[in-house]
Amino acid sequence: MIPAPFWYIIGNNSGLRSVRRKTCAFRRSIKQFARRKLNDMPAPKRVLCIMDMAAVGRSSMAVVLPVLAACGVQGCPLPSVLLSSHTGGFTCVQRLDAAAFGLAALDHFVAEGVTFDGIYTGYLANSAKFEVARRALSLWPDALK
Repeated sequence: MIPAPFWYIIGNNSGLRSVRRKTCAFRRSIKQFARRKLNDMPAPKRVLCIMDMAAVGRSSMAVVLPVLAACGVQGCPLPSVLLSSHTGGFTCVQRLDAAAFGLAALDHFVAEGVTFDGIYTGYLANSAKFEVARRALSLWPDALK
């Protein structure tokens, strides 16, 4: 229902009836929308993001995923390396290689039937990370369009 303080703003009864009619119409439209099946809605574009993930600093995966989400695209992170911070300005950056995980994750995606509409690559530190990107591009050649 309409909160009591809102009634005082409207004043006369005719204005109140108008607001009540609009509220009921709004509720009906929400109920109709809620009845729609999820399958009726188009699936969002899905992009595999193969790049580094830094714990501190506004760089790498921390920047790309929100931008893709704002564009209505589902960004699927696949870190190539985990970093304690970004490499510009910090000293003694700690690294954890994720190349083996990347290849295993790609095998899992194929087994589950996951497809990607695009592939985004970023910082690839060595040849093992290039192998992950090359394999992803060979598994989903339509992502290159």
